[in-house]
This record gives sequence, C-alpha cells and structure tokens, in this order.
Amino acid sequence: MKADIAKKWVAALRSGEYEQGIEALCQEGKFCCLGVLCELASNEGVVSRTVINGDDAVYGIDLQRDYLPHEVQKWSGVRCSSGEYTALVDGSRYEKSLVGHNDVDNLSFDEIADIIEENAEVL
Repeated sequence: MKADIAKKWVAALRSGEYEQGIEALCQEGKFCCLGVLCELASNEGVVSRTVINGDDAVYGIDLQRDYLPHEVQKWSGVRCSSGEYTALVDGSRYEKSLVGHNDVDNLSFDEIADIIEENAEVL
C-alpha cells in the first residue's frame, strides 16, 4: 500500500478517536480497522459515506458495508478488499487478513496498527 496512506491509517487507529467494532465497516458508531481507512478516504473526498439506520454507514458507489470499496483500494493502494497479506513466520508463509485480525482474532487497533506498519508494502 502507499506509505503516506499507511502512516495516516496507523495514526488514526492509534488516535483513540474511533471505537472498535466488528463485522461491518461502521455499525452502531463503531468501526472495524477497514472502516477507519474508509473514514479517512471519505474525509479526503475520495469516497462517499452514506449513513443508514442512524449510526451505521456504507461507503462508495457500491454502498459497501463489509469490505473496502474499489475507490478506497485504488486511493490507498491496498491490494485486497479484506486487507489480505502474506506473512512470513518462522520461515513459513501464511495468508492473513486485517478483517480476520479485527473480527476473529480480536486484536486491538494498536495491534493492528503494528501489523500495518510491519506489512504495509505487501498489503
């Protein structure tokens, strides 16, 4: 992904401004890690943000609720809509995703920010 966008994303995840949620980009006012990236893109005019059901939001022309819209992927340079990447652990390669870290592994935004910093070039 693009280094300057990665830095902004990491800073936003660590800022304490966003409450962490699961299973949606923005649901009940809570964000998954990918939702934070969508918020950054929305704030820069890259993608539209549409509020539905009070505190829920969808993004982009396809009204994405669960994964990065194409517009955000293109702007940020993230290769996959779920934030998939290949990690090298003890000499073995593993396919991982930021969605999995957020929703399944229950990693904090700080922990996910560390992963983004370590793997930005392969995200």
